Amino acid sequence: MSMPSLRRFLSALMLVLAGLPVVGPAGARAEDEPADQIRLESQTSRQRQAKRARDTVRDLGLTAKQARQLLPIADQAAALHVEAYEQEADLLPGMIEVFGYFALEDSLNQGFSADVERQTGRISHQAKEVSEQLTEQLLALEEQAAAILTRAQLDYLAPHRPGLRVDQGNANAEARDHLATARRELDRINREIHPRLGQVGEILLHPAAAIPLCKIADRRPGENIKLALHVQENGTEGCPIAHYDLQSAAVKELRGRINNWNLINGLHLDGEQIERIVALYDHVAPKVQEADKRGQRNPGGVNALRVAYERSVEGVLNTGQREVLAVYKACLIPPKNLKDPVRIGQATDNSGAERWIEQARKASDDRLAKLVAHALTREEERFGEFTPTERRKREAVLLATAREAAAMSDVDFEVNKGDLAERVAPFDRIQALKGEINALSRAEGLPGPICRFMFTELFIDQLRERGRQLAEGIEPQKADLAGGPQAETYQPPTEVQPSGQPNRHDP
Repeated sequence: MSMPSLRRFLSALMLVLAGLPVVGPAGARAEDEPADQIRLESQTSRQRQAKRARDTVRDLGLTAKQARQLLPIADQAAALHVEAYEQEADLLPGMIEVFGYFALEDSLNQGFSADVERQTGRISHQAKEVSEQLTEQLLALEEQAAAILTRAQLDYLAPHRPGLRVDQGNANAEARDHLATARRELDRINREIHPRLGQVGEILLHPAAAIPLCKIADRRPGENIKLALHVQENGTEGCPIAHYDLQSAAVKELRGRINNWNLINGLHLDGEQIERIVALYDHVAPKVQEADKRGQRNPGGVNALRVAYERSVEGVLNTGQREVLAVYKACLIPPKNLKDPVRIGQATDNSGAERWIEQARKASDDRLAKLVAHALTREEERFGEFTPTERRKREAVLLATAREAAAMSDVDFEVNKGDLAERVAPFDRIQALKGEINALSRAEGLPGPICRFMFTELFIDQLRERGRQLAEGIEPQKADLAGGPQAETYQPPTEVQPSGQPNRHDP
């Protein structure tokens, strides 16, 4: 990105922060799409969610007694929604500014300045805390609300379990079942790691649900409910809803840009590869758009076009680049070091496990028990909860390996610590499931990670920008992407290693 482009990017950021009717940073949407369109889309989405909540409550068959029991819970939820809106509104301007600078530095792939790193990590952590606190509090209320409903009402609200929609003519039923099962398991683990509301909470704790609840209970809405409904429609005096919508869109756009730059930086595409991928997109995208217009009459046609694009792009990428896509996660810092993509898939980084073994072999029995317990907790946070049997087996492996290492001389340990680390390195169940899903999707003729991450107009626009950089002789450095903060999994400084990198590979 040229310096004039950077200045335009920052100018747009400052205008948004000033509250002017300008679309977010670097055009949080394209310049030809007015801010009114962003507001309209957000308003339409809110109205759709509110209508769904009202209609579902009306159809739920609640008794007056149930509605009266649910109203105090709805009142508490309303207060939480207002509080969360105010907290998010306070954070959004800072997120736009800091994420904007982070995206600019990311676009040059030359590492991040210490101040930008620090501020991005700080404000990302704050935003995560607001979101997690709201979810935790609403989950407690959801549990109370669910206890009031009958079995039939709970079944009515039960979410559709994620599966696979396929053409009726597809005879490979066993593969479809395996794919649906893998997706459900991945969804279960993700819910354990990142808890989120179920249908009961999404419907009954939505501010709009209070309207039919009051009618069924023959009660007037409380002040919290009235305020939540007002905020949902108008925002607050400090942050009107129209301004909130613009800023939220800007933050979402910046996150998307950062995710894309991380992937582009990790792939290290040369100019010829970029030209070929952009040409493939320009050829296929209009056909996909046309097929999308036909919609449900031809769902297989869209998939066929996307798969054709994906396989063509695969032919452009080398083995290391395909491995990068296989392990890439859309966050500020990918889970593996993409500095040398050729090594990904060939050499596993067990440095964190080695450090754990080095500590564990010298620990007393009490200290070792704490190290094992901490390791198990960290693994569950990253990969989902163990069953009791899995936990016992994993604990036994960690203890036995630590004691085996303790019995070795220092020389023998140095020779064998790589094998020991491999033994205690945690199994990434999420990545394994994703790999299984991608393989089964390919067998079923469905698109995979290339389409998910590389078949968007924003990604291709950024890829064109990288192509211009290369054409102008700006050779981006192979920055170590693991050196910056991660918005989704940022940890306080006390849990960061001396190198400045989060210890993401500890068992």
